[in-house]
Amino acid sequence: MEPLYQCIYPDCNKVSELPIEIFCPICHRLCRCPHEDCRSVVDIKSLADNCSKCHKSIIIGLQEGDYSAEEILGWLEDPNIFPVEKRDLAWNYYSNYYHRRFPKTLKGHTDRIGCLTLSSDGSSLITGSLDSTARIWNVATRKQRAVLKGHSAWIRRLTLSSDGKTLITGSYDNTVRIWDMATGKERFVLKGHTDAILCLTLSSDGKMLITGSRDYSAIIWDVATGKQLALLRGHTDRIWCLTLSGDGRTLITASWDKTAIIWDVTTGKERFVLKGHTNLITCITLSRDGKTLITGSEDGTARIWDVVTGQQCFVLEGHTAPIFCLTLSRDSNKLITGSGDNTIRIWDVVTGQQCFVFEGHTAPIFCLTLSSDGKTLITGSEDDTARIWDVSTGQLRAILKGHADTIWCLTLSSDDKTLITGSEDGTAIIWNLSPRSKGTLKSSTSPKK
Repeated sequence: MEPLYQCIYPDCNKVSELPIEIFCPICHRLCRCPHEDCRSVVDIKSLADNCSKCHKSIIIGLQEGDYSAEEILGWLEDPNIFPVEKRDLAWNYYSNYYHRRFPKTLKGHTDRIGCLTLSSDGSSLITGSLDSTARIWNVATRKQRAVLKGHSAWIRRLTLSSDGKTLITGSYDNTVRIWDMATGKERFVLKGHTDAILCLTLSSDGKMLITGSRDYSAIIWDVATGKQLALLRGHTDRIWCLTLSGDGRTLITASWDKTAIIWDVTTGKERFVLKGHTNLITCITLSRDGKTLITGSEDGTARIWDVVTGQQCFVLEGHTAPIFCLTLSRDSNKLITGSGDNTIRIWDVVTGQQCFVFEGHTAPIFCLTLSSDGKTLITGSEDDTARIWDVSTGQLRAILKGHADTIWCLTLSSDDKTLITGSEDGTAIIWNLSPRSKGTLKSSTSPKK
């Protein structure tokens, strides 16, 4: 549902579904309230005459179709037209509005974007694609900075070191590649797996890399040298996902063999084999303290496990189709799952009880993320949309439309102001989630208990 904007002119308390649409980007003059009887209406021709004294005369009117959204965004972001020190309330108003209404689409890949990540400062975006390339983008300028070529097949997963200096990509060509972010040059090609790389993760200090493969094995690597440190074998089918504890001592791998294995990283030995799922495991997540593991499966259940004992604590039943994605709240007390049944469910990790069911998507949900404060959930779906939800109420805040096909991946900046989605259509879209000036959103849905 479109937001309602309140007129920002003095003494006008009316609201409209459209913001003030016309202004001069040179002298910053707002010139028309959308309400016919508002006394602050300014004659457009008179304003045009006034603006002709500027070094560039532009009246922007999207309703009249004079200029494209791309042109308007270009003017708003051009420091020669709008110096940073002069970006006032009016500038913020229009910048937020046009970025939300006309998000920036990043084009360059020729096939599906299946993975992406943001640098910790939010300045760089990296996308990985079925076209065998990874691309580095400048988020502020929306420009492509580098195309990383070297893989000969789909880049299935990628990750970035916390300092933003090292990028790692894993591919269906059976190799892992380590790249220098500053130069875009390849440092190492890691060869050891005999089949596709399906998942990977870095230790928090960036020194150790673990990869999982369709060859049923996981490998621990030294990032600085590119050397293999250990080969872990125990699964009887492909390793689909893995996660590492914050202290780097405990690794969990999950497989199409319906099991998860808890490993001691120091010794390379199995601690526990977790059995219970009746179909392949699709996703896992670990609590921040490393003591609680959640697994999601094609059997439609999520299961909560005690990492210390290897015991199953709860089986979470409610979904009627495979669970494709899940995440934990920052305090690890709430679990959120996304499913092929088109719903999102919130669960209490302590009791194993279902709290809410969010409905709205019209196709399976493949990715989701929480804001840093845990209050906002964003989901991506095969229905080509991303949706923004209020976690505490389950209300739908916004539907983000722009992609022409399935949204496979998404990521949120650390300040929660920028969302990036990657799609089957080969594009990534940058969405500005900054609060809309004078705007409020009304929810169209309420959650089920």
